[in-house]
Amino acid sequence: MKLCYTRLYAYPQRALLTDKLLVLETHMSIESLGHLESKLQNLIDKLELTRMELEELRTANTRMEQENAELKQELSAWGERVGALLGKLDNVSEDAVTEEEAAYEA
Repeated sequence: MKLCYTRLYAYPQRALLTDKLLVLETHMSIESLGHLESKLQNLIDKLELTRMELEELRTANTRMEQENAELKQELSAWGERVGALLGKLDNVSEDAVTEEEAAYEA
């Protein structure tokens, strides 16, 4: 250790330069940490926004799945109604053909 102190005292300009470099490195490190902290905060904010958007999308997806299920049931009900009406039309058509055949034969 004495050798170090001897060198520092032997070369005071070098000691001053070393001190300035240490201060500059420390200042740069603090700036770098501040910059890193800023970037991390931005990432955390973006992550929170993404989580909120994801929750909104999940809610919308659930709502749309329910609506889709309701529409499928409604479509099925309409299909049954149309089928029933077509069945009635077939019966009416068959009755009309039978009546025409009976009238033609008579």
